[in-house]
Amino acid sequence: MKVRRSFSITMANMLKKIGVLLQKIFGGEFSIFLLFLVITFFFWFAQKMSRNYEYSMQIPVQIVDVPDNVRLTGSATDKVIVTLNGKGLALWKSSRKKEKVLEINSLSYKMTRGRAVLSSQFVRDSIQNFITIGTVIRSIEPDTLSFLYEEQRLERLPVFYEGVTESKNQYIMDNYYTTPDSVDVFVTESAGSVDALYVDLASVGLDADTVVVYAKLKSLPGVYADNDEVVLTLCSSQYTEKSLTIPVRGVNFPQGKMLKSFPSRVEVVFWVKMSEYDVVTEQDFAVVVDYNDILEGLSDKVMLRMYSVPADVERVRIIPQTVEYLVEDVYNGLW
Repeated sequence: MKVRRSFSITMANMLKKIGVLLQKIFGGEFSIFLLFLVITFFFWFAQKMSRNYEYSMQIPVQIVDVPDNVRLTGSATDKVIVTLNGKGLALWKSSRKKEKVLEINSLSYKMTRGRAVLSSQFVRDSIQNFITIGTVIRSIEPDTLSFLYEEQRLERLPVFYEGVTESKNQYIMDNYYTTPDSVDVFVTESAGSVDALYVDLASVGLDADTVVVYAKLKSLPGVYADNDEVVLTLCSSQYTEKSLTIPVRGVNFPQGKMLKSFPSRVEVVFWVKMSEYDVVTEQDFAVVVDYNDILEGLSDKVMLRMYSVPADVERVRIIPQTVEYLVEDVYNGLW
């Protein structure tokens, strides 16, 4: 009784203050009209808010605290639609609540054979925390939540570059390295065995001794890396073309036989590092005719072969590639 009387006194004082304020602004009669209009609206609003209504709202679903050995692969839904019943004021308060997110952790669901299911009762109890007292949940769609998962393992895999290098100004790659040189990844059961990761670059242009490129890693089904970018550093040397005249020798010839080729010397053309141009000499190469090729051949010409090549030369070619020949008998070192 005291509470109702206190509320009535408070409302009377508030209306009196509003009436005085309206009189100051609009004058006597019009201010009285506005006061009654406000009172009428107040009672209309209070009547509306006291009625029962239905209201539907969407609540996002978020799965949190997923174990490291589990990878989510699919979800039945990323939100639920909740239909509420209650008085207008209670529904209005429920709709005004912020951060309405249905968070699901690993303790909430049961995982069996790649599928996890949450009971309808768990969903209902969780949503009950979002609504105001006096509001009733009429329906939840869907009432049961499920999602798919795969078990995964943590592995550290090396990173390689298998693309090509485009030479500019006759640069050729000597070696490369990546930073980091290996990456931690999660590998699911469906991915099977994975031995390495590769830089996702088809080619790199070489125009200096050192070329640095930021590159992504190639994506592989069932393989997930937190860090999918590496720094690829390519080290190269500038080459120049050089040619030498090399004598033709015979190999695998039986005792008592020797080769005589026409011409007896051929030109070997190759690329060599500019810093080693004067280091590579005729003694580093060996151009030969294999006696086995002569036995298999049906013509008076035979293919030349490179028997010895220095390690630091590239793009070696022989001019001409074939020679005419004679196989001569030798007796005690005499013709």
